[in-house]
Amino acid sequence: MNADTAYAIWRSCFDGYETWLNTVEHVGTYQAGDEWGCVGRWFAGRWHTALAQQYIRFVKKYLRERIWTQPDFQSPSRARGPGRARRAARGRAVRGRAARGGR
Repeated sequence: MNADTAYAIWRSCFDGYETWLNTVEHVGTYQAGDEWGCVGRWFAGRWHTALAQQYIRFVKKYLRERIWTQPDFQSPSRARGPGRARRAARGRAVRGRAARGGR
């Protein structure tokens, strides 16, 4: 995905066009103008869920730390953060479905 597409999706959220976010799992009510809610939606695909909030915390932490100025930025050794949490959450969901007979 290119930067234009990514930003258009984020901007659509910020401008209030993604009202479908109130029809799926969400915490609070989706509304225009919530920049951090849209950052979390970008990662989790849902509005202010636990996974979205975790991602928001990581992004804010990275902004405070200015990680892009670090010599090891984008190094494979930095492979920690929200992606790891997302994989773990998906793994729990798959295991849960398997325990319920695949439903």
